[in-house]
Amino acid sequence: MRTALVLSGHIRTFNLLKENFKNFLIQNHCDVYCHFWREDNDKIGDVLRVLNPLRYMIEDSELYAEEFQETEKLIREKNPKKHNTDKIFRTLSMHYARKQAFNLIEKEYDFIVFSRYDTKINPLIIQEYISKNKNTVIVPQNEAYGMFSDIFAIIPFEYGKNIFYTMKFLICFQNRLAKNLKII
Repeated sequence: MRTALVLSGHIRTFNLLKENFKNFLIQNHCDVYCHFWREDNDKIGDVLRVLNPLRYMIEDSELYAEEFQETEKLIREKNPKKHNTDKIFRTLSMHYARKQAFNLIEKEYDFIVFSRYDTKINPLIIQEYISKNKNTVIVPQNEAYGMFSDIFAIIPFEYGKNIFYTMKFLICFQNRLAKNLKII
């Protein structure tokens, strides 16, 4: 079974979890794809040495910060609700990074495993879960920011691109607002 591990987010505690990641890769024979934000430069080399990704991308989060914050502002203007503790721009940033990491994939896989660098993946052999749930998206029942867990997910490859529909919709939404089009 061909599986890709797609990582994104902030590196934070990767140093504490690198043995966990190594074991996961050994158990599951995954190819690795990574998206990094440039602010984590001092730790990126360690991740590259440990995980040996097939492909990776490093971007400057500041290039997108204004756009993500502007999108949040426009959404809150059009949908004025009490503010919760979640920031829409952070959710946009998270989904953007995940999509960029996913877009690095140039071949077909059976399954994609999405995770973050700061997530401890308990010992788990993916095939045991997949064999029972072939056409299922497997996610934790908690931490579902932006309608989809940002911690861990196992997804059939053919469903992968659909996961990012929310991000695409929000960018289209922002573009329509910017052009003063009426959204019905």
